[in-house]
Amino acid sequence: MTKTVIRLNKTALLHAAIDNNLKKNTEIAEKIGVSATQLYRAQLPVDHPNYASPGTGFISGVLNAFDGPFERFFFLDDVLRGRNNNSDEGGEQDAIV
Repeated sequence: MTKTVIRLNKTALLHAAIDNNLKKNTEIAEKIGVSATQLYRAQLPVDHPNYASPGTGFISGVLNAFDGPFERFFFLDDVLRGRNNNSDEGGEQDAIV
């Protein structure tokens, strides 16, 4: 069974950070209004046990901070349930669409 989740386009975020002279994850996280841990977890591979799909606050923070369309920084990805530790049994909160 699959579910669709919102994923971060890490390359686009990195380019936006460079364009804004942000060199550290802590600076990027502050600019978008999330913790450095949230940023780190959104950048991990989806099958990593600590991966966390970006939530609404993360998404709106990125869009507001870097004035870009959703499609520039995020994409939809189909994920198999049970493929990682993010299943319905105590895993992270995916943004399901």
